[in-house]
Amino acid sequence: RVNELGLKETDVQEHGDPAVESEILVELPGVDDAAHVKELIGQTAQLKIVAVKEPTPYQTKEAALAAKGGILPLGTELAEWPGHGWYIINRAAVITGQDVRSARESTDTDQPGRWETGFTLSQDGGNKFEKFTAANIGNYLGASGSNTELVCTENNSDSGAEGRQMTSLVNALYLADTDAQLMKTEFNAYTWWDLRNGAGTSGSFDPTLYGWRTIGDEGLIDGQSSYYPDYYAMSMMQYFVRPGDTVLNASSDYLLLSAYASRGTDGTLKLLVLNKDTNASFNAQISLANFVPSASATVHFYGKPQDDATESNLSLTLQQIAVSNYPSASTLFTNSFPPLSLTVFTFDPSAPTLSVLPAASGEFAFQLNGQSGTPYVLQTSTNLIAWTSQSTNALTGASMNFTNAIPPGNGQKFWRAVWEP
Repeated sequence: RVNELGLKETDVQEHGDPAVESEILVELPGVDDAAHVKELIGQTAQLKIVAVKEPTPYQTKEAALAAKGGILPLGTELAEWPGHGWYIINRAAVITGQDVRSARESTDTDQPGRWETGFTLSQDGGNKFEKFTAANIGNYLGASGSNTELVCTENNSDSGAEGRQMTSLVNALYLADTDAQLMKTEFNAYTWWDLRNGAGTSGSFDPTLYGWRTIGDEGLIDGQSSYYPDYYAMSMMQYFVRPGDTVLNASSDYLLLSAYASRGTDGTLKLLVLNKDTNASFNAQISLANFVPSASATVHFYGKPQDDATESNLSLTLQQIAVSNYPSASTLFTNSFPPLSLTVFTFDPSAPTLSVLPAASGEFAFQLNGQSGTPYVLQTSTNLIAWTSQSTNALTGASMNFTNAIPPGNGQKFWRAVWEP
């Protein structure tokens, strides 16, 4: 905002002892209207991240305009990066402050004495940012950009001083949330920092922060057998997705209730729900599209009950991921999700059916009816007791037809279709 005054020799710097005072000194040579300057600086800032139209900067604003014949391309404007030059950027934002879920400051480990800001995007903001970067990677890396492998080589909610929330359910939810979100992108790897790191007390232990442990730690495990909540969050992910599964689109109307889905190679549907509210339970209506589940679903759960059991040093069973049966699954049902909890539903596909089709003499034809993407095993029997598997068939639609010759003198034969996990 100081740059908007059009002055050439402005100076903005910290003033006084940071440990005692919190002041910023702004020097504006030649400015007499102090009231106007205070009004300008005091305005609420609007964050937006925009695309740089041309990666090569111009030394001056005038040089940029001259290069474009005095008229900038439609939908663009000039922005100065002090010390680097002037850039032509898009006016339209890729994401704005409304897409930012949270932000945190930390010291720059590569350049001591400087600060950096890390931020977490909302699910919608992350989707917008992912689409933009995927569409424009070639603008920055050239023709080979599409062959660039994307990996997340180090992830945690904080890379600085470890405090109360690093060893609480808050960090567990961060792990599951970022892991599931990354699976929806082209990233090929996700590495958590780290398995064992070491306890510390240099971070914030403000009583308003959630958590009961008196140490912070970037690791999943302390020592040989002390497991933090993010260890169990990592363990929960094995129930959500396995190698070869397909990550699907899922959405939630609640800001603090995130939903992710995957389809297993065996035809199961998995739903991961994260309640990131520290106090409130959410009653959510769950709608399953293009999938009909069997009535019974398996539920894996981790949250406050287990963390409280750990604090009270109760039995190890009470501290670990809970497994239960949900008996009322359907394409539309309601479930309550407790605060600070991770829940994974595993839905088996509903049972397939067989129906007889018209067939020529000496043939037997039938139709297998089921769900697309689900493998079903066709079995035969002569006595309805012993069954022999004949073939496994993965449906690409809602049905598949079969025709079988009936050998002369062949006795009775029964057919059935089953889903086997």
